[in-house]
Amino acid sequence: MDQRTDFEGRTLPVGSALRAALCGDGPTRAWLVRAAVVHPPFTALLMDTAGALFADADADARAAALEVAAALNARPLLARLVDALEARPEDWLTGPPGATPGHRALAFVERAAPPRSALRRRALAWALTQPALQLAAWRGLGMEHPDLLVPHLPDVLAAAPELADPLATRLALVHTDHCEAACRALAPAPEDLRRAFAAPLEKHLRRIFAIKKWVACRRALFGR
Repeated sequence: MDQRTDFEGRTLPVGSALRAALCGDGPTRAWLVRAAVVHPPFTALLMDTAGALFADADADARAAALEVAAALNARPLLARLVDALEARPEDWLTGPPGATPGHRALAFVERAAPPRSALRRRALAWALTQPALQLAAWRGLGMEHPDLLVPHLPDVLAAAPELADPLATRLALVHTDHCEAACRALAPAPEDLRRAFAAPLEKHLRRIFAIKKWVACRRALFGR
């Protein structure tokens, strides 16, 4: 912005004052977001400030930036967020189980990134290497890119055996070409887990008349 702009009776901050406001309290961030919705020049300033904070050393600053990005559904910030996730993964993994900053970042990527986009794929590949995020990654993004999921399948199903049925079903019906690789990956898993995966896989492969595919999958899972 080239000149002073007021919004709701207050002057919109710029520069270091904008950073301080973004990192301030929740009501102030909500005010900034409302201003960004109606003042496009300010939108650009706010998003640039938020994007820079993704790489900040302060966890509260990163959380504030992510809150603003999510509130604006700021697709232009996705690349900077994914860059920050990849550069310093440890910054995004501290927090309550199931509710780390990494979980919130994945939720933003899932909502804002176009389906099957390169940024979604990068975020998924990153999250699958983080044990605390694997389940969230699979539930939100995993079946868009089964080739990335397959190597992590034993860990995902060991942590959430209830996913064996929906995962096998989707592989059989949507990603049939990846079924054999999935079964090879699961071959070292405990027998009860392999059987839980095999039953729906067989059912749906037979349903689509992929009998030879099922025979190959059975051999990979059970050696017969």
